Amino acid sequence: MKYGNVKCHIASYSLSFGVDVNDEGTSLNIFFDGCDLEPKCRDCQNPDLWIQKEETETNVAEACKQIGLHSDVITHVVFTGGEPLMQPKATYHINKYAQELGLQTWLYTGHEYSHVPSNLKKSFNCICSGRYDRYKLNPPGTFPASYNQIITRNDRIEFV
Repeated sequence: MKYGNVKCHIASYSLSFGVDVNDEGTSLNIFFDGCDLEPKCRDCQNPDLWIQKEETETNVAEACKQIGLHSDVITHVVFTGGEPLMQPKATYHINKYAQELGLQTWLYTGHEYSHVPSNLKKSFNCICSGRYDRYKLNPPGTFPASYNQIITRNDRIEFV
């Protein structure tokens, strides 16, 4: 793997079931460590991931290995955090690997869509951008986000 030695900080991985709006699919969730948003989101689901910790340092090859280990049961890879955009090079290469395996890739970022690098906008199947607000949740059966966030699919704005 050409970019396998690119360093990144990943706090953990988890599996989720029923990940899309039809309550179908299984995802491997990658929780990136560290968040550069200021001020921090009031309703952050993972405040323990705000500060990047030395012990979470790994590399792209290890993240791709985790995807490969689960590739027979997952349909999606979800990039979340913390803030994946703090590590754009690793995010790009891990995403590329997942897509080479035929997996759907979703990016959750607290940054506005205009701040997502263009190479990432073009490479992710779905991006949920903007700060999460638990008081503005979308209704059940719709996209798992808050209605102040922008959802794009294949670089097209779907709804806000």
